[in-house]
Amino acid sequence: MTDEQNSSPKPPHLAGKVIIPDLSGVAEAQTQNVKTMGEVVETVTETFRNIASGHQTTLQESLSSLSAAMTEASNSAGMPTGVSCQADVQLKSMENAAGQFVSSANKITEATNQSHEKLNQAVAQSIAKIEEAAKKFSGG
Repeated sequence: MTDEQNSSPKPPHLAGKVIIPDLSGVAEAQTQNVKTMGEVVETVTETFRNIASGHQTTLQESLSSLSAAMTEASNSAGMPTGVSCQADVQLKSMENAAGQFVSSANKITEATNQSHEKLNQAVAQSIAKIEEAAKKFSGG
């Protein structure tokens, strides 16, 4: 038998005096829901991976810049004239890191919203199939 033959609706059958409808459509819908949830998890995981990588890069650059400035300042005697300029550079670096965190939070929110919408659509489709099976069962 082909998959199409296996997935075609079967007539209700008797179990004692109770008529049992074919719920294979419901089972297929639930299988699709599980697949959808897996896709959602993969999407969120990839998003978090990208965010973490961006944070790591930003922090590494900030720390490297801070380390270089501290080394230069420690090699100088007294108050070097470039210290305030270096402090401005470090401040800008930290502002960039903060901007990266804000961007990451926005990405998380966007990915979560997309995943939520996809899951809602899958559940709505599943419910529609269950309602369809119930109507067939009730004769309506």
